[in-house]
Amino acid sequence: RAGLATLFDVVVGGDEVRRPKPDPEGLLLAARRLGVPVEATAYVGDAARDIEAAQACGALPVAAAWGHEFTGEVGLAQVLHDPAELVGLVGLSIADPAGDLD
Repeated sequence: RAGLATLFDVVVGGDEVRRPKPDPEGLLLAARRLGVPVEATAYVGDAARDIEAAQACGALPVAAAWGHEFTGEVGLAQVLHDPAELVGLVGLSIADPAGDLD
């Protein structure tokens, strides 16, 4: 309803997998749909199960410290404190949201 679906190339819902997080099935499905190796992806989440799912499949685990389930226990995850920090993590500039790097 918010119109966010057009901002993402792939969305995987819990109803599309047999096993929920921390099983990495959903992350693997998303990477397959994107046509990229899961090791070339980052998964951002605020819960321990999100970090576990990313670690289980080789994606970069990113802890969203602004999320309501964030506890600070993130293991080896990259911790971001503000959504704006995602820009730097993925190497995009705000001036070039299409991601065209010179």
